[in-house]
Amino acid sequence: MGSGEEVYVEQENKTYSYNKGSLYEYKNDIEMSGDYTSIADKINKGEIFIKINENEVKSGDNYYKYNSAYTIATNKYGYVKNGLELLLDGIDNTGNGHSNTTTTWTDLSGNGKNGTLKNMTASSAWNEDSLVFDENNAYVLIAPMNYDKVTLELVMSEETINDEVESIFNNIDTGGYRILKLANKKLAFDVYITEEKAYKYPNRWETGYFKAEANTKYSISGTYNGEKITNRVNSEYDYLNIIGTIKTTTKDTYMVIGGNPYGTSLQADEKFTGTIYSARMYSRALTDEEQSTNYLADKARYNL
Repeated sequence: MGSGEEVYVEQENKTYSYNKGSLYEYKNDIEMSGDYTSIADKINKGEIFIKINENEVKSGDNYYKYNSAYTIATNKYGYVKNGLELLLDGIDNTGNGHSNTTTTWTDLSGNGKNGTLKNMTASSAWNEDSLVFDENNAYVLIAPMNYDKVTLELVMSEETINDEVESIFNNIDTGGYRILKLANKKLAFDVYITEEKAYKYPNRWETGYFKAEANTKYSISGTYNGEKITNRVNSEYDYLNIIGTIKTTTKDTYMVIGGNPYGTSLQADEKFTGTIYSARMYSRALTDEEQSTNYLADKARYNL
């Protein structure tokens, strides 16, 4: 929704005039030579102020929210849909999972990859717009999914941050890819590279970088495109250039959220205890621009 303001886009060296009252959509077709982080960084630094308006521009199942200082329009799950294979969303699972009888977290991507709640009851696990994992080895079992190029995304939080490794979103068996919390409390996405015979992830160890804090929501995104691993936690990025193929899991390709029930890629007692608000999986590596766009949707949707 145009506000009548002019906005200078640094990456394009262009000024755009948003005519008052006109409708605009933010498109993912800008070619970038560098990292697409400046918009998200400016928002977090307060240089660009986003104020979610009560008004909504609706189109079918999608809706678009806008702000008065910088116009960014996304649908409620994030603008990016191309390659979306799995979408588990706490807010819009109402009616499908928020009941005393249902133990299914419905896949809203339309691909039917529903998640089944394990070691938890529907009545105790659901907490309004999220799913709570306790110390009883609770997890969500998802259908087999395996891709050569991939993106995993989560919105999560924990009440207590310990010094143990916690697997959050991963293949059941050794291999594939996963989002986890390391023993140094760092949130990371890694990939098992066949040629390297090991899991690989960007290794930035500065104090506080990517490190989780208690009672704080995080939007996490990890990608691998065959040449580079990208980690994003909220608006911060880290990269590792590595050319190789993702190792296919040995036994099966089932995915789980909330820990590894068989302890094959992590120790059996290294379970996630916390809250998951949403999970997305793509059969391709999203660009930095697309990840930033999804983060902005998460930021507004879950009040990050």
